Amino acid sequence: MGTMHLDDSFQFLVDQDEVNFKVVQQLNSVFGNDLKCLEKACGLVKELTRTKEELERRLRFATTEAPDKITKAVKAADEALKKKELMIKECDQLKLEVLKMLFLKIVFKEIETSLHIGAEGQALLGYSRLREKAKLIQESTCSNLVAFVTNTLLHWHQVFTQRFTSEFEDVLKVIKWPFTSSNSTVHQTPASPESIQRLCTLTQYLLQITLPEDIAKENARQRDLSIMSPAVVADFEPPLLPIQLLVRPLEVRFFYHFSGNKVTNSRENPEWYFTQVLKWISAHESFLNTRIQQVLNRYGYQNTSAKVEFMRGLVRLLVLKLASDLPEIQYDDDLFCSTVQETLNFEREISVTYYYPASQPSVLSVLTQAQNFARWIHIERKYVAAPLTRLTSQKVSFSWTSECQKAFERLKLLLSSDPVLAAPDFQRPFILQTDASDIATGAVLLQDDDEGVLHPVAYHSTKLAKHQLAYSTIEKELLGIITAIKKFECYLYGGAHPVQIFTDHNPLTFLEKNKYSNQRLLRWSLSLQPYHLQVKHIKGRDNVIADALSRP
Repeated sequence: MGTMHLDDSFQFLVDQDEVNFKVVQQLNSVFGNDLKCLEKACGLVKELTRTKEELERRLRFATTEAPDKITKAVKAADEALKKKELMIKECDQLKLEVLKMLFLKIVFKEIETSLHIGAEGQALLGYSRLREKAKLIQESTCSNLVAFVTNTLLHWHQVFTQRFTSEFEDVLKVIKWPFTSSNSTVHQTPASPESIQRLCTLTQYLLQITLPEDIAKENARQRDLSIMSPAVVADFEPPLLPIQLLVRPLEVRFFYHFSGNKVTNSRENPEWYFTQVLKWISAHESFLNTRIQQVLNRYGYQNTSAKVEFMRGLVRLLVLKLASDLPEIQYDDDLFCSTVQETLNFEREISVTYYYPASQPSVLSVLTQAQNFARWIHIERKYVAAPLTRLTSQKVSFSWTSECQKAFERLKLLLSSDPVLAAPDFQRPFILQTDASDIATGAVLLQDDDEGVLHPVAYHSTKLAKHQLAYSTIEKELLGIITAIKKFECYLYGGAHPVQIFTDHNPLTFLEKNKYSNQRLLRWSLSLQPYHLQVKHIKGRDNVIADALSRP
């Protein structure tokens, strides 16, 4: 007897009429027109039963497992589509980056060809296009492209700088730069118009190859890491490149005459190098204003003064000279006073006569460094305050003269004028220096700047009360710390950093460890517990500011 097998087409039937039609076809194929074939009915029933069970099994599969698989398949398809879209986007971005690189290579070739044939203007146009593209590409997520463009720009910047700098220096020699005050034509054209015009053109070129701000800052940072500049000139922004080249020959002359064993390098005559710098400013002022300034104005530097840039470059030389000399003469009162006086005279002259802005770095920055300033205050107190000190003597009558008034005004100016005092920065640790004399206590609150240079934040001085005059030395010294902390409590309490206290009374460095039998010392020691303090010793000769504040 033929058996009835489940036709594969059943798995694709979903409509009831289609199923019935298919079953009839199966029955007709088994029985045909022969009635004797009815004996096959039993076998057919079994076969149909198996078919039914198979259909039910497939139906169960379709209602349970299939939806989950379909859902997963749809989800996978969605993810695949998203990945496809992302890949298409990345491919488009990659195409764009490749096109940019191809563009840069074309510009690279144009610059190279233009320089080879001497077409400097055309080469600078290519450099300008490269610089603008570098600004835009800095925002790209493709780090390799950013690095490639930046390095390419730096390469051409170096090529142009070397090329134009070399010719610029040659032209300076032709026009006999630097000018000297003895030259009768100092305020006239010092050379042929062609040479002057070429110098102006090269100045224009050097301005045009300026790097974008972000790249310039990073390049300067890398350069500073390789060439450590003295901290004392950290505030000096380098002048524009053409001005740097104008200052360079003067810098060579300055250190030739005012360093080493040269006769002109006399510490007894600091006015020599101050006067020389003022002469250089005077000799070149007209040329800077009439020639260089015009180029700056034409090429987007209207707010930049060529003369101020030039003066800042020369002031930097004086700062380096002072920073070198002052440590060696600070304990010679005559030399130190002479240098300080000449420094003040120069500062006044350059400000009043040549209008050097107060916003620019100054030679006074050397005098206001902690060590130099302390010595300055000591000498000022010793000499400038002498008329006031004499009035405290019982042997003379009290007479307030014009000399006393000048000394009083002078001391006020020295103790309060900018840039002596610095604004407190609560993100940095505070340093407190204290001292006590027989009749008063003094303290100065200081902080480091970015270069590690100490700057005063505030001063404090108080006269001892009558009953305090009988205190022992250690009690007076600790009282100086207590009164200073109370005075500066708004700065010191609850700070993020420990407060370093410097005293010239060494026993106080064991303040936290000692168990004082003296009830006053014990009580004061306990009153300091809320503060995070580190008491350290300082030599008396180095504790000049606090010492000066603790004396009449």
